[in-house]
Amino acid sequence: NKVLSNDKFTTAIKERIGEAYETQLMPWLVNIANDGNAGSSMGMGPVNRLIEASKANTTAAGLGFKFSTIIVQFADLTRVVAPGDYRVSPLHLSNAYTKLSPLNPNRAEVIAMIKELSPEMAHREEHLDRDMRARLQTLRGDDALTAKWNRAAFHALGMMDSLISWPTWLGAYNQSLAKGADSATAVKEADRTVRTLLMTSAPKDLVPIQANKNPLYKVLTMFMGDATANYNMLRNAGHNI
Repeated sequence: NKVLSNDKFTTAIKERIGEAYETQLMPWLVNIANDGNAGSSMGMGPVNRLIEASKANTTAAGLGFKFSTIIVQFADLTRVVAPGDYRVSPLHLSNAYTKLSPLNPNRAEVIAMIKELSPEMAHREEHLDRDMRARLQTLRGDDALTAKWNRAAFHALGMMDSLISWPTWLGAYNQSLAKGADSATAVKEADRTVRTLLMTSAPKDLVPIQANKNPLYKVLTMFMGDATANYNMLRNAGHNI
């Protein structure tokens, strides 16, 4: 808060990216810092507690325990190779799968390189789903059988995502390098490709209605899925027009 309230800092932000962005910066960062916490005015009355419990149970049943939810993630590969601004060529994607294959003796070094280059990928599993993340936070330190069952169910989702997201990132990174970009630019493009095509529920990437702390809003936006990306694309198209 001390840095963001500094006159020199705010002036620099206004000059660099504009006054409209400077105005939104503080609320945006506050929202990220408070991820998972209800606002102080919310309280946790009986109604809110009931909504939170219902949301947690629905998340477990709808995401963690549905085999189809895990398998359907493979369909995301069609987005990765489909024509578009963030497309990864089948050649680069297949090469990435080869490098990340358990049969590759250097697989551990490749994964370590990706984690070092991209903090976003290193922490991706923590931000796969807003409600899954919230549920896991409530299970910390809980050794009950039901808590262990929930953690095991959600781990499968993270494992399946890694089979898609890591090769996509590596393929996009190498594709960018092949086009003549430097490593720093290639990292940014690879991060953008994964974030755009495969989604993320990191606090910084949620649309405002998803980031709302009201438990009712969180229930209503539980299964937005691709609707988040579609909402953003339509909104941007409207602004451009």
